[in-house]
Amino acid sequence: MVMILAVLAVAGCDSGKPDKTPAAAPAAPVAAVAAAPQWDVQVVATEALTDITAWLLEHGYPFQIDANRRILIGPFSSKADAEAKNQELATKLINAHRAAGAQVVEHK
Repeated sequence: MVMILAVLAVAGCDSGKPDKTPAAAPAAPVAAVAAAPQWDVQVVATEALTDITAWLLEHGYPFQIDANRRILIGPFSSKADAEAKNQELATKLINAHRAAGAQVVEHK
């Protein structure tokens, strides 16, 4: 009996107090900003996918393979950054006598 009274007393403690939940802040208008395009360096290889990806890993190039089995390095925030990485990679591929090339493509 005492336990029931204690539970009822605690449950009714907040009955006369105003609700302290903060009011929702008014929603700020969201500016419709078009996202700037991003760029990738696509590795085009005539050799096996596993061979060229192993070479990329060995030389410190992080990459991803998309649904179309394209090897993409990036994304880069500017086309100039992608072009610089493309030149660097193309030079290394030529020096390593790899059957692959690189080109800059827009990130999707």
